[in-house]
Amino acid sequence: MTDTAADPAAPLACWCCGAEKPESHLLRLGARPEAAVCGECAIHLRQRARALGNRRAVARHLHNAANRFREAVISAGLHNRPGIGPALRWINRRSPF
Repeated sequence: MTDTAADPAAPLACWCCGAEKPESHLLRLGARPEAAVCGECAIHLRQRARALGNRRAVARHLHNAANRFREAVISAGLHNRPGIGPALRWINRRSPF
């Protein structure tokens, strides 16, 4: 293993793809300065992070919509009606929201 402190121009490996690049072409991760990724991998990681954030936003939106619907059903008293009440309670018990 080479000592990069002695030779700053020596190529380093990207922690994501393993490609050897000079230090000037790598991005250091803030909380983990020993970890460095190349520009292509940084773009890929940003896209993955955005997709994860979007999934969370959609799930949060669905959860809020389900809560609003649940509150509307309860305020209207529909959960106590003989025909629709048991079906609504069945859906509520099995809902992931």
